[in-house]
Amino acid sequence: MFSIGSPKEDFSALLDLEIAKKTNLVRRYAADAYAIFYGRKPHEVYPHDKQLVLYWKFVCNMRNPGEETQGLPSQPTTNA
Repeated sequence: MFSIGSPKEDFSALLDLEIAKKTNLVRRYAADAYAIFYGRKPHEVYPHDKQLVLYWKFVCNMRNPGEETQGLPSQPTTNA
């Protein structure tokens, strides 16, 4: 008989950021949003969605009292 693990076990693999990035069914927006909202790794992504960029900038500039502002990660620059 086919047995299903607990819902927490079944979905824990789906909630892994690395798996989300590698899955063909997950588009760039979903992987970026996952990293920002759930993965708590906003400094590891560079979102391209207009609304997601606004929130990303907000999150990257948040700080706790007494902490330095982390700021946005530096993006590669092109010399023109």
